Amino acid sequence: MVELDGSRRTFEIEDGFKITAPGLVATVGVPDARGAALSSRAALRSTQRADIFAEAFEAAGMREIKTITLSGRRPALAAARPGSAPAQEELILEVPDQGDEYGHVVMAIDENGTVTWNFPLPEKAKKKGKAKKKGTKTARAARSAPGEPKRFAIRHTAHPPRSERRSLSFLGGIIGAVIKVIVYPLKPIIDLLDPVIDAVVDPAIAGVAKGFAKKWEDANQPYLVRSFGPSDYQSSDVRGLSRAQWGRLSKTRGRSLLFVHGTFSTAPGGYGSLPQETMARLHEGYGGRMFAFNHHTLSDDPEENVNQFRRIMPSGLDLDLDIICHSRGGLVARALTGELAGRALPHIRVRRIVFVGATNSGTILADIKNWNALINRYTSLLNLMPPGPGSAAALMLRSIITVVQLIGAAALKGLDGLTAMDPRGGFIKRLNRPPGAGQVQYRAITSNYEPVGGLKDLVLDGLVDGVFGRVDNDLVVPTAGVYRAGRDPSFPIGRKDRFRFLPAQAVSHTDYFGQRQTSQKIMEWLL
Repeated sequence: MVELDGSRRTFEIEDGFKITAPGLVATVGVPDARGAALSSRAALRSTQRADIFAEAFEAAGMREIKTITLSGRRPALAAARPGSAPAQEELILEVPDQGDEYGHVVMAIDENGTVTWNFPLPEKAKKKGKAKKKGTKTARAARSAPGEPKRFAIRHTAHPPRSERRSLSFLGGIIGAVIKVIVYPLKPIIDLLDPVIDAVVDPAIAGVAKGFAKKWEDANQPYLVRSFGPSDYQSSDVRGLSRAQWGRLSKTRGRSLLFVHGTFSTAPGGYGSLPQETMARLHEGYGGRMFAFNHHTLSDDPEENVNQFRRIMPSGLDLDLDIICHSRGGLVARALTGELAGRALPHIRVRRIVFVGATNSGTILADIKNWNALINRYTSLLNLMPPGPGSAAALMLRSIITVVQLIGAAALKGLDGLTAMDPRGGFIKRLNRPPGAGQVQYRAITSNYEPVGGLKDLVLDGLVDGVFGRVDNDLVVPTAGVYRAGRDPSFPIGRKDRFRFLPAQAVSHTDYFGQRQTSQKIMEWLL
């Protein structure tokens, strides 16, 4: 074991792995395979979730080469004055290069389950200890120096002591951490990247990212319009609607209820926490006419999502719809109303939409420079939220890992499904302008998330506030952005047509559908 002493000395852990941790007094451990598995179960809150991560890594060709544990006390905290600003430091981890055919990434998990993905510092940034913006030059640099150790900067924060908190800290005031050093094959991305790396790169890199993501989504999260009732809404093993099932959704039978999921998710992943009683009442109210739309959230924008929905929909069928949507699914729902076209789409009439944590004004996390923060939020929320359908959680994690691999290869541009949520991007600007959705009734459920009790010291909220500043948010989407949408005359959604979870209720972006009030408002507005 290595004992960190709070200095800026570099300590060798073993086998060429080194650590520099100014301000941190801690014990560094390197467990064997059994110990690494036990630490994963503890950090990831359950054996089931640890298995989901392990299976997702295996499916993506990712391999853990070292697990490192840290626990310790920072003496400087004892001398810090209560109420003073927290001091921020970077822990530098040095990792032997595993070969230029591999990408390298470090996943750090604190004791409370918050997850961060950390990427190698560019070679030119070594002296300053700061990473440059990711881009094609970074990709070339990373591939041009095989054999050089990879260096990772993992932020940790020294919080001033409070009477109700022990003065132990790592990664934002948390006792202990698990750090996993992971490698994965670059060949699937590099094979696409090599022919264009020296060309006019922006359009070419965009094609690489889009192609890589689309290939993964086609294989793992294909477009699917499926049944979604009390008996199957938590299942991922459901086929697309048959012609007869589509026929039962015809407007001649009555209005139907469509569920549209959000980023990285699927229908069971997004709505699996809805109570059975809620689904049963909705099923009765809509005469069994309930269905869901699984779609690509990385490679295709919401307009293309709707184009794919219309291709799947049988010709000659007319739909009369209410929609429940979450997160990015709000943009898909609005595209289904015809907002982008300026008129209702042929054969589809949307009457009412319930937006739940929807990105109607976008989210700054969708800005390409914040994608690392985006995947940190979603991975942490996946780890912290109540257990749901294992297969849905696994698909969500594998979707996140696809973005991890693209960030690691510096092949970022071209993920139209994510950039569609950028509040400064073209898609949001095009959507949030007149003429709006006409007579469609819009309702909204939103939240201003604040950790409560012992969770107040979680780094998760501190990192999010670092992106959102003082703007209220649910960890992913600005609170007001659910019911406001630029110059669109269908917005803002009025006070009587929206519900807001208060900070004391601690409802985050992935917690909405397990809340009693969410079910109550949905049934009040739709039944």
